[in-house]
Amino acid sequence: MGIFNRLFALLFCLFLLIDLPGGTPARAAAIFNPAEVVLREAVSGLTLPVFLTNAGDGSDRLFIVERPGRVRIFKNGSLLAASFLDIQSLVNDAGSEQGLLALAFHPNYETNGLLYTV
Repeated sequence: MGIFNRLFALLFCLFLLIDLPGGTPARAAAIFNPAEVVLREAVSGLTLPVFLTNAGDGSDRLFIVERPGRVRIFKNGSLLAASFLDIQSLVNDAGSEQGLLALAFHPNYETNGLLYTV
């Protein structure tokens, strides 16, 4: 690296570090106060929801995994009546860490329709 390039890099770094006159100083982020957190119910009518995801297909659908073995769809502010996936007959949810726990969509889900469950 030539002397000119080194000098330019040094001056550029100094420029980034110096607060220019008339510039707006950075402000600290607001302090998080847990007492100000407000919780509200977004969806009702679910049975033991454990996971939330989307398909990445631009459909604006949220997929909610229910531990007993169903996947429900939340779209346009409401829960759809029909299940997206119902494998309750295959799922053992008797224990505390058993059941349908997660859902992942293949990166090309929109074209290949593949998804994975855990």
